[in-house]
Amino acid sequence: PARSYYPQKKIAVFYVETGVIKKGDEILITGPTTGIIQGMVKSMFVDDKEVDEARKGNLVTIPVDEKVRASDKLFLIVAKRDESHA
Repeated sequence: PARSYYPQKKIAVFYVETGVIKKGDEILITGPTTGIIQGMVKSMFVDDKEVDEARKGNLVTIPVDEKVRASDKLFLIVAKRDESHA
């Protein structure tokens, strides 16, 4: 879930609940008022240091052009695996 949004800097802080988010990943931010924001992680920060990935339990700061609200959630977009070749 979103922790904070700083409109002047256009950055959002999220708590990573599961998995790993990496620089270059496609993400989806969604919430009841925000709707859907889709984008790519171009840069990210953990503990005020630029990092290539954030893991479960990290607070990660990501640049986001649109306003993010406390009820918003961040999702990682992953390619669907082709089960027919399993």
